Amino acid sequence: MVSKKFDVEDIQLLMNKKNNIRNLTVIAHVDHGKSTLTDTLVRMAGISSKERFTDATKEEQDRGISIESTGVSLYFELPVDAHPLPANSEGSAFLLNLIDSPGHVDFSSEVTAALRLTDGALVVVDVIEGVCVQTETVLRQALSEGIKPVLVVNKIDRAILELKQDPEVIYQNLWKTIESVNVLISSYRGFEEQEKDDWMVDPLKGNVVFGSGMLGAGFTIRSFARLLCKNQAQKQDPEVLAKKLWGDHFYDGKTQKWTKDPSFVSGRGFCKFILSPISKLMTAVNKGELELVAQLLSKLGAKLTKDDQKLQRKDLLKAVMPRMIPLGQALLEMVVKHLPSPAEAQQYRINLLYNRTEVNEDDEEQTSDKEIERQKEEDQAIEAMKKCDSNGPVMIYVSKMTPAAEGRVFAYGRVFSGEVKKGQRVTVLSSSLIGSKTTTSAREVVIKNVAISMGRSFMNTNSVPAGNTVCLDGLDKALNKAGTLTTSSAVKIGFKSMNFAVSPVVQCAVSVKNPVDLVHLVTGLRKLQQTESGAEVKVSESGENLVAGAGELHLGVLINKLRGLSGGIEIIQSQPIVSFCETVTEVSTGLKGDSKCLGKSPNGHNRLYATIEPMKEELVDYLSKGGFNSKHAKEGENEGRKKLLDFGFDSAETKKIWIVGPEEGPGKQTNILVDTTKGAQYMKDIQEHCTAAFKECMTSGVLCEEAVRGMRLNIVDVSLHSDAVHRGGNQIIPAMRKIINGGILTSQPRIVEPWYVVEVQTDELGMSGVYSTLAQRRGTELQLEMREGSALQTVKGYVPVLESFGLTEALASSTKGKAFTQLAFHHWKVMEEDPLKAGSKASEIVKSVRKRKGLNVNIPSVSDYLDKL
Repeated sequence: MVSKKFDVEDIQLLMNKKNNIRNLTVIAHVDHGKSTLTDTLVRMAGISSKERFTDATKEEQDRGISIESTGVSLYFELPVDAHPLPANSEGSAFLLNLIDSPGHVDFSSEVTAALRLTDGALVVVDVIEGVCVQTETVLRQALSEGIKPVLVVNKIDRAILELKQDPEVIYQNLWKTIESVNVLISSYRGFEEQEKDDWMVDPLKGNVVFGSGMLGAGFTIRSFARLLCKNQAQKQDPEVLAKKLWGDHFYDGKTQKWTKDPSFVSGRGFCKFILSPISKLMTAVNKGELELVAQLLSKLGAKLTKDDQKLQRKDLLKAVMPRMIPLGQALLEMVVKHLPSPAEAQQYRINLLYNRTEVNEDDEEQTSDKEIERQKEEDQAIEAMKKCDSNGPVMIYVSKMTPAAEGRVFAYGRVFSGEVKKGQRVTVLSSSLIGSKTTTSAREVVIKNVAISMGRSFMNTNSVPAGNTVCLDGLDKALNKAGTLTTSSAVKIGFKSMNFAVSPVVQCAVSVKNPVDLVHLVTGLRKLQQTESGAEVKVSESGENLVAGAGELHLGVLINKLRGLSGGIEIIQSQPIVSFCETVTEVSTGLKGDSKCLGKSPNGHNRLYATIEPMKEELVDYLSKGGFNSKHAKEGENEGRKKLLDFGFDSAETKKIWIVGPEEGPGKQTNILVDTTKGAQYMKDIQEHCTAAFKECMTSGVLCEEAVRGMRLNIVDVSLHSDAVHRGGNQIIPAMRKIINGGILTSQPRIVEPWYVVEVQTDELGMSGVYSTLAQRRGTELQLEMREGSALQTVKGYVPVLESFGLTEALASSTKGKAFTQLAFHHWKVMEEDPLKAGSKASEIVKSVRKRKGLNVNIPSVSDYLDKL
């Protein structure tokens, strides 16, 4: 293996060879070995020999888990025995822009941010635990972004040494793991038939590595076939032998021939020629049988040195195994040969990621000569991105903001076209503006510095061309969380916003012990909101500063980070608070008994009539994922509008949708405002006022000022004053508020609470404790899963977030410390209890939330809002 620690000139040279670049994210369930595998590649590249190199923050090092996505650029040369080189490659040197992502579900937003910048995913699965809840979550995220996966089945040493499994049992578990991954790929990737086989993982194709990250040992079927042919009397082509080393191919020792007869199961190629020698070697090392170790190593082309003989067990395994089957080499060959270069990936990913400005042919302004010219220029920028053209306009997507030394904040992103340079002037389009009326506002900034992420540090450079990841300084005052950078004046919207797999459903209030520190807290909160993808910072109606995260662990990490960003001041935090949503379950009734609700303006000259109705959960889910949003509503015909027909909308209604809102928070983009009036006058004049009131009421519902979810409001009739002065915002907005809040109260309102999927691993003795603890916390749909060859059993089910605080500790106590628990946000669920009925659980929740927010604990009545004729 040829590798070296490169300098700026080396990396700059490779950055310009777009066919020799691989951008990839390492993804996995927590503790499946991502960071250990990353360390193997970092060591092989000569960057560092430190363990958990990409865990750059003190919090990560103290907790022993990855919390943030961390990038590192690695230079390698593909060894001769791994040739031929991929098509279109320019020499044997390759640049891997690798991002190590967190495995804990609370930090899934970091995974989303990493995946947006890369083209491939190195999926790591523990052979003992198999595909787990977070494996499915992160793989689904990757596939939705058009990211191609390859697989590493890790911790084979545990199956051999700890569980002492027979080679055939290990093979069956490996096969099941690969099959499970392929089921997920097939389920979440919309395949064209011609590409389906190319995306599936298959050991015979070479896109599966088997190994042990801890030992630094690993192989593909092809690399092991080369090893056998080189060092044993297998007089045949390694490619031919490789086809016999996976699947139902059995070797008859007597006739020395291959057969497909399953009666020769003890002679399965993978077990006989790969697993058995490895198992015998590991067992011999574990027993200290050095003579046998030396014999087994010699058969596979390795030697036992004098220094090796001084080592014992695990240390000896770490010394000899990588010499025989180096994991880093297997990973490099798989990544280079089976993950796409930027030049290849951007051809199909740009259509998924970029938000081209759609044209409404009915709008004269959008068909003007000037606008047509702008559209042509934007199409040229899109084409440059598809070609990964460094000579095109600069097009960059920044997916996260990263705090650096001296109070600086680096923008971490991907150059899709053009070449970004130090001192260059670019236009910033913030992703937080997409879908609102301020999308056209832009801000020009100058790039102060251009750098490359190197794990725990940054390497300065003058420029970075298309196809590479980049860190930029100078954007902290213009960009919040994520957004698009461009040098093209034709780009008005930019890249699509990221869809996060988790929601910030757990929050707490923060304050300072010393009032003079308040200014530092406000500064820290602003930086936290800017640099944490999955966090939400807001001020409540009562003036409290609230910080929201995906779970207890995430919230704790956010508070610790806030202390650092605030200059180390002493911060007081409240107990965790759950974010709820509000919804309706029936059509509104109004005061007259029909479905129409009436709202009069303060001056009495305007009347608005509307109905409220619930939406199907399938539609709500579709909207929440951005299938149809406010931007689509302003465009002409599009796929999102056509899809609404499948959910019961008629064609005319889809063209009169005013807004999908609110645009932020837990209920984001899950409610619709529709103009269903016929022949009514002045509707365009009041549209802006109606949508403003709608956004306000959807963000802060009538029950307890939580976000509204899954509601449709139809404006069915209006009676408006002919003079525009008497139907302005100060008249229409209050009337709309009355209709919405009063209408909700007549539509059987309900509280919607967030639910976690819970996965608990324990042994048989701990099962009763798991079931009883989950039952006490309203756990539902509990299922038991057993994995062959493992003493551990897995219980999966769902628990309300409200009941999850302290659950991990409770399960550890009830199982005498034998439970390993994972919680991940899964869905929103409507509470059956009526919050308007005194004494119900929903009523108590509403009262507690209202009390916390400083509101009157009693919910307002319908008569407080709706008017009568």
